[in-house]
Amino acid sequence: MPILSRTHDAINAAVEKARGQKWLGSGLQSSVVLQVESPQALEVLQKFADDLDVIFVVSSVEINGQVDADKVEWIVEKDFEYGTVFALPPKQAKCPRCWRYVAPVEDKLCGRCYAIVGEDVD
Repeated sequence: MPILSRTHDAINAAVEKARGQKWLGSGLQSSVVLQVESPQALEVLQKFADDLDVIFVVSSVEINGQVDADKVEWIVEKDFEYGTVFALPPKQAKCPRCWRYVAPVEDKLCGRCYAIVGEDVD
């Protein structure tokens, strides 16, 4: 799928730029907001919306969400053929099981891991 591949390339470029600035060490230490202008790309990305974080190896992906640059420590913006990628710090804490930054608080499992394991980490 060229749309997923090209979007992945743009996300990787933004994450690598943030990594070069020493703002993060891993793609999982970032959240991504995609501002998608292409209706065709939007349709494909929405089709895979629940799996985009896994596909792109980041903690979360939001499609056509709001980006408030004044409220984050850092942000990397990357234009690509379907719109713009914004890589920014995650909004939540690191899950000790999957290492994604989607846990409600530090040292607690995210919802997905909690559903699998059935108990929380103390």
